[in-house]
Amino acid sequence: MSQQQNAYTKEQQQKTEDYNDAAFGYWILFTLAIVLVPSTWWAIKKIFPKKTEKHINCSCQGCHRKHDIRVQQDQQSRRSIATYIKFVLVAILWVAFFVILFKVSSFGVTESEPYNPFTVLNLQDGASEEEVKRAYRKLSLVYHPDKNPSDEAKEMFIGISKAYEALTDPAVREKMEKYGNPDGPQPISIGIALPSWLINRNNSGIVLTIYLIALVILVPLCVYLWNKRQNKNSVLEVSNNTMGLFYHVIDDKMRYKQIIEVVAAAQEYKDEFIERPTDEEELKKVLAAVPAEYRVKQFRFNQNYIFKNTILLYAHISRIHQQITPRLEQDLEKILQRVRVMINGAFQLVKERRFIIPVVELIKLSQCITQSAWDNQPLLQIPHFDQTTIAALAQQKKVNDLSKFKKLGVDGRLEFLKAANFTNQQISDIEAVTAKIPCDVGISYKIHTGDDDDNIIYSSAICTLEVEFVDATPKSKEEKEAEKEKEKEKQEKLKNKKKSKASSSSLVDRNDIDGILKELDGEQDDGLDPEKRAKAKKRAERAKKIEEKEKQRADRHQKRKEKKAKGEDVSDDDDDDEDDDDDEDFDEDDFSDSDSDSDWEAPVKKSKKSEKAFVHSPYVSDERPLSWWIAFGDRNKNQLIALGRAENHEPGTSIKIQFLTPKEPGKYTYSLYLMCDGYIGCDSYVDVNLNVILNPNPIQLPQQHNHPHQPAERQQQQQQQRQPAAIQQQPAQQQQQQQPAAAAGGQPKSDKPQNRDEKRKAAKDD
Repeated sequence: MSQQQNAYTKEQQQKTEDYNDAAFGYWILFTLAIVLVPSTWWAIKKIFPKKTEKHINCSCQGCHRKHDIRVQQDQQSRRSIATYIKFVLVAILWVAFFVILFKVSSFGVTESEPYNPFTVLNLQDGASEEEVKRAYRKLSLVYHPDKNPSDEAKEMFIGISKAYEALTDPAVREKMEKYGNPDGPQPISIGIALPSWLINRNNSGIVLTIYLIALVILVPLCVYLWNKRQNKNSVLEVSNNTMGLFYHVIDDKMRYKQIIEVVAAAQEYKDEFIERPTDEEELKKVLAAVPAEYRVKQFRFNQNYIFKNTILLYAHISRIHQQITPRLEQDLEKILQRVRVMINGAFQLVKERRFIIPVVELIKLSQCITQSAWDNQPLLQIPHFDQTTIAALAQQKKVNDLSKFKKLGVDGRLEFLKAANFTNQQISDIEAVTAKIPCDVGISYKIHTGDDDDNIIYSSAICTLEVEFVDATPKSKEEKEAEKEKEKEKQEKLKNKKKSKASSSSLVDRNDIDGILKELDGEQDDGLDPEKRAKAKKRAERAKKIEEKEKQRADRHQKRKEKKAKGEDVSDDDDDDEDDDDDEDFDEDDFSDSDSDSDWEAPVKKSKKSEKAFVHSPYVSDERPLSWWIAFGDRNKNQLIALGRAENHEPGTSIKIQFLTPKEPGKYTYSLYLMCDGYIGCDSYVDVNLNVILNPNPIQLPQQHNHPHQPAERQQQQQQQRQPAAIQQQPAQQQQQQQPAAAAGGQPKSDKPQNRDEKRKAAKDD
């Protein structure tokens, strides 16, 4: 029994030695450091928060209220119970970190150096056997037990004897050289970074309790907190029930005043709806205050929560917040927190259904809710303005929109505002917001077809619509004339640049290249150093090559004209000319008047990152970034062709949108809308006229052979199902147009145009 107990004790001791307490301490310190660094940074930011800044310097009542709400929300988040609990946890972790650090520092961790018998005998490595014997005799006189009976001397003498034996005995020396130790191979100790008390019998209850707490309490608690956080983040998502409602109710011609009720019917509002007995009477009073011209005559839905949400949204856009009771105002705040997400869900739906009218109407609704004004009240976006001020402005200055108000200039606005008894602070707010409203943004467009020859728009082809933001500020005659002069100078520079490239060969002809080469080969002193002389000679040789290639190109061009007059095929000559052009362009890059290679570094395009702009929206609590929507489509057919979005409207900024041209040739007129989702009265649109011609190279599917084990009729049906409607069997007349007529010389042309002239001719014939 005692033997078994001793065996168990040895086994338990061996397992205990495998568990390294010091390594476990270091691992805990490293893990705590990973958690504590970001947690401490978060705590510092919470304790010393930054001052809540205003994106637009305005002191109107709405901005003050909005700023106070943001400050209050920040204070509530810092003073919440959850925040205090997090602070306590961070403090506990720091205490645990220093306690473990103190314990780890108390562990005696020593690193053993490799055994070296020469060092024990105070010799250098590689000492001879005579030197080893001499050192051994010398140290023996000092540390021999007969000479020195102390314990230290005894241990030292054992080490000296062991080193002497290792350096004099051949067998021991062989072990020393092979294993680095005279005793042969030594065991390697590897420990596990876990505390040794985990396998102690006496601590089994504690270990089991820790496992139970981790599995039964901590894991479910983490799942609960994660689920709670997910539900909080679900505010940014639209439920499937709401998307289904939008799909069935929003039709292709619904206006934004009708969409208000549809957005108010979202399922998310129903889940948070609180019905009070007094709401009905209060809502009737609010509805009576809404102007009749802006509300629907008859509600589509009869649920109480939809009725309530719709009236509150009408009241918000009509700016009759004073008619809303404090409890209804809290409900309105909850509605406004989700309304942008609901509008975005409806927007994504109608975008996929390719309706342009609902897209435009939803952007208008976003403008109206953001600015708390209807689409015919753009001047209400200016702070401190009311209906009386707007009426006086229209009567005195004939101004009824933002563009005309900006056109008055600072002096004209100041004159009117002073006469209307506005204070200096109010005037400062008006000027600051007026400068931020981008009502002077316009667009210009280009259509890229991908054809390098001509911008011919073919049917069923992919084109790129490039929309560029421009400054549409109304300018005086002098400013317009100055811009015209600048444009002329720009065009002249472009022409001169093209002429300089095109006439490079003629400039070469006017110079006596052979004479230059002879002078450079000569030995007269012309003031040039050898390096510049070599570069000048290289440029002259290249110029001579350009001249020779230009002559060859002119000869081939003349032969091409003669062949073309006879009706022969000239496609090969075109390929040669293009190759020559490529060679010429490559050579011209090295033809320079400068002696320095650094003068020809590629120009770096400067990219200025503009600051993110925010909307002046004093009647909504959240900060809304400014963005622009570019909608391209046919309003008559209610067809959305392409849609793009941009956040920067600086002049020169462009956005590219790809679209598919109609499959039928003809003339088409489309509308290109530029709409701001945050301000009213900043929208614009232009008509885009497209002259679509028949595509000479229509898309053709490869022929499919019948499977030997499948009937031909079944395979034909599958082929028709796989083919898109746009490229199924074409009319016979269209197929005849695709086959080009025979050439004048009797040789048939290929199906694909071989050169530029044939492409132009095919386009004209179509």
